[in-house]
Parts: sequence; C-alpha cells; structure tokens
Amino acid sequence: MAESRPARGGVYHDGRDIARIRKNELYRDVSLVPQNFVHYNFSLRENICISDFTCREDEERIRGVVQAVGIQELVQGLGGLDAQLGREFGGSELSGGEWQKVAIARGLFRDSGLILLDEPTSALDPLVEYEILTGFLKLIRGKTSVIISHRVGICRHADKVVVMKAGKVVECGGHEELVRAGGEYARIWGEQAKWY
Repeated sequence: MAESRPARGGVYHDGRDIARIRKNELYRDVSLVPQNFVHYNFSLRENICISDFTCREDEERIRGVVQAVGIQELVQGLGGLDAQLGREFGGSELSGGEWQKVAIARGLFRDSGLILLDEPTSALDPLVEYEILTGFLKLIRGKTSVIISHRVGICRHADKVVVMKAGKVVECGGHEELVRAGGEYARIWGEQAKWY
C-alpha cells in the first residue's frame, strides 16, 4: 500500500514531521483502539497487557485501567485477571460490549503520548459509554487523543471538534461555539439529543 502524503502542509507529532520519523519510532508513542478490535484467546490480563507486555505485572496500572473502563465486576465474575477468554481454549466468551471494554482497556494500558480511538463505544449503551468516557478522560490527562465517532456526546469534553462531511472538513471549534454557529455540528447535536 502506498503512503499517503498531505497535498499541502504536513503532519507533525511532537513537533516533528512524521515523514521524517521512522515508523517503529512513531508507533512506539501511539496507541490505537480500532473499531474492529481483535478478540484474543488469551487470559484477560494478556488481552489488556498485550499493548505493552513489558508491564504485564504492573498491578497498579492494570487496576487503574480496569477501573477506568468499568470492568471490575467482569474481572470478579471471571475469577480474576488470569481467567482464560474465548471458547477455543475452554475459556469464557464475552459479549460484544465486554470485548469492546477490554479493547479500550488495552489501548489505555499502553503508556503512549497519542491515543487514537475509532468508534470506541459503538457497541455500548449510552450510560455505559458515559461511564467509560469519564474514566478515559481522567486517564488521558496530559496526552493527546483523537476520537473518531458518529456519537457527539463526547464532544462536549473535547478541546477541539473537527466535523467532516463527504470527506471534507466543514467545521472546527469547541462544542459550545459549534452549537451556537448553527451549522452541521449543531444539526447533528440536535438530532442525537432527541434520543436522550
């Protein structure tokens, strides 16, 4: 696959043009929670820690992530962090929402300066989404996070909201500013607010 380059300007990470950074160096400082995350037939601990396996024994860090994504009851119900997941090896099977929480925990466990989340809460109901995102906001203080989502509830807490339509940026600003502007973001916000 050919690399994409911006038509104008550049993409910078920590003040450096990413075109001049070796990929493995850049990837060390990036954590990703993709929309189509992987279900590993490993233990719960391994599923969380696979993003930074060198820290798999850091109980305090694991507990912090478990609490942030609200899976304490899941951990207890499975019998602990070392419970086997996935039926393939005789482990427990999780629901789609539980797997999604584990994937978010995996992304947060990696101590990286940039966290990318693509529709991280799409399989979760809005109340659970709120709890997870509240914990997430506490964990990412001092870090840069990019959240790609069709649900705009999280945008109230974002420093900057970039609205795209038909592959183009149509608005950029803070939540209140964009609601007052009455454009595309305000339309989406209003439509989604009807459901709550």
